[in-house]
Amino acid sequence: MTHVHSVSLRQYGVGHASHTHDFVQIVVPVQGALCLEVAGRQTCLAEHHAAYVGVGAPHVQEARDTNCSLVLDLEQSEISPALADSLAGRRFFALPPGAAALVGYMALSLRQRPPSALMLAQWKSLLLAELGQGDPSSASLHGGRLAGLLARIDASPAANWTIAAMARTLGISVSRIHVLFQHELGTTPRAWLAQHRCALARTWIETTTLPLADIACRAGYADQPAMTRAIRNATGLPPGAYRRSWQEMATSPQNLPTRRGAPAVS
Repeated sequence: MTHVHSVSLRQYGVGHASHTHDFVQIVVPVQGALCLEVAGRQTCLAEHHAAYVGVGAPHVQEARDTNCSLVLDLEQSEISPALADSLAGRRFFALPPGAAALVGYMALSLRQRPPSALMLAQWKSLLLAELGQGDPSSASLHGGRLAGLLARIDASPAANWTIAAMARTLGISVSRIHVLFQHELGTTPRAWLAQHRCALARTWIETTTLPLADIACRAGYADQPAMTRAIRNATGLPPGAYRRSWQEMATSPQNLPTRRGAPAVS
C-alpha cells in the first residue's frame, strides 16, 4: 500500500472510533495536547513527545482544544526492525533534542508549501536516525544505511562534503555510495547535498534574522552569489525578496492550520 502524503499536519476533535491500519505511524503534537490510546495503553501527549502506532495496533485519539500534530506514515520496510521494536515497546516517548528540532522544522515547512518527494525521503531518514540516536538501548537503530551520514551532514553542512568524504565516513567506496543514494533516496550524493543545503538556507532565511552572507557560509555555499542562484532556482526569488515574502505569509493568519475535526489517523 502506497501513501502519497507520508508526512502531514492534522488537527483532531472528539468522537473518533478505534481503528487499525497496515502501516506504521509516528504522531507528534506540535501545538496543544493530544490524548491517545494505543493497543490498550493511554496517555496525553504535549509538544516534544510522540506516539508510535505499529501495524495492526488498535488506536484512537482525542483533543478538545486547539491542536496540531505532525503525522508520519511509514511502510513497515522503511523502519529497521530494531528501531520498530524499541519504539513499540515504549509506545509513548519524549523526543531527543535533535528529533524535536527536526519536527519543528518539518511542521514549519509543511505550513508553507508541500514538500517534494526528495524532501520527504530526507525528513524520514533524518528523523529515524535521530530517534535511533536518542534510544539508550541501542547505538545503531537507524532507518537506513545512509541515515547516520545524513545526520552528520545536517549537523555540519558547511564541512567539505565531497562524495569521497561521504564515502570515507561510511567506510565504503565512492561507487558504493552512489548505489546507496540511488537505492535509499532515488538521487545522487551531489544532488542530495545541493537540495539539503538549499533547504537549510531557506529555513534560516525564513526563521532567523541572520545576514544572508552568514547563512550562505553556514549552509556550505562557496559564497553568497552561489546561495542566491540556488534560492532563485528553487523559489523564483532572490534570498532578500524570498525572506520578505515569507515574513508576510508567516504573519498572515490564513497561513496557519485552521481545519478542525480532521479525520482519525489513518
